[in-house]
Amino acid sequence: MIRHATRLRRLDRAFRKLLPGPAQAHCRVANLRGDTLVVAADSPVWASRIRYESRQILREMAASCGVTASKLQILVRSPEAPESQASRARKLPQNAARSLEAAAAAVDDPELTAALLRLASRARS
Repeated sequence: MIRHATRLRRLDRAFRKLLPGPAQAHCRVANLRGDTLVVAADSPVWASRIRYESRQILREMAASCGVTASKLQILVRSPEAPESQASRARKLPQNAARSLEAAAAAVDDPELTAALLRLASRARS
């Protein structure tokens, strides 16, 4: 598995060198399965660009890396979006906050009480 991952990184570097500057940030080698080189693009626009140049890409990959792939499969995968601050700090409805405050009042454990009150403080204003 480590050899396969190392080979994919090497193929990805070679693949990106073949692409025009802007495309390098939007396309990458995802896998090599049998005679199929699998490429991921982050939008349909870049996938079309790669598809249009697929024969040339396969020829140049064979020449530079010895890849014997005869097919190029292109997947469209959006880039991983970082989790937004808003989704991490969700607010609670008022009735949930009241329930948490009531639970905190009924608990004898000071750490649990503090945790419940912290949760309750996330209530919508």
